[in-house]
Amino acid sequence: MNLAEARRLVEGRRAVIMCIGSDFGDDAAGRLLYDRISGKLRNMIAFECGNAPESFLPKLKELRPEVVIMVNAVDRGLEPGDMVSEDLLEAQPKLFLTHKFPLSVLAHVLASELEGDVEVILVGVQVKKMHGRACPAVRRSMAKFADILNEVDRFAKKMTRT
Repeated sequence: MNLAEARRLVEGRRAVIMCIGSDFGDDAAGRLLYDRISGKLRNMIAFECGNAPESFLPKLKELRPEVVIMVNAVDRGLEPGDMVSEDLLEAQPKLFLTHKFPLSVLAHVLASELEGDVEVILVGVQVKKMHGRACPAVRRSMAKFADILNEVDRFAKKMTRT
């Protein structure tokens, strides 16, 4: 997702970033992103979800975001660090298996809870390894995406934590 796409997605809308993943290898992509945006966003809200993004459903229902960006490691057979974005409400429920259940299922549950008034986008970063430290390509991708989110934050509608 580039700067123009991110701006179009969040401009004038309440947006939440869900940073998903563990501490292991490239699965730490979400956590790496969270470390770079936490405390810097003024309008959007970021959550460090670990391996249980579904546990944030009650909070999301309370906040009623118009856009949810889920950031997670994916294996799409691309070059390590390559990023893909996809509308999870258009994805097949069996896709994007991660952690406890598919993110597309989580997206549909969230849309149902918010009566369809939400856009849920997956931003996936291609993994290389799932052990040790995250590879340099994944680190660079998350740093670049953090810069994009920090830049477009000013265009998002202000959200406050409750």
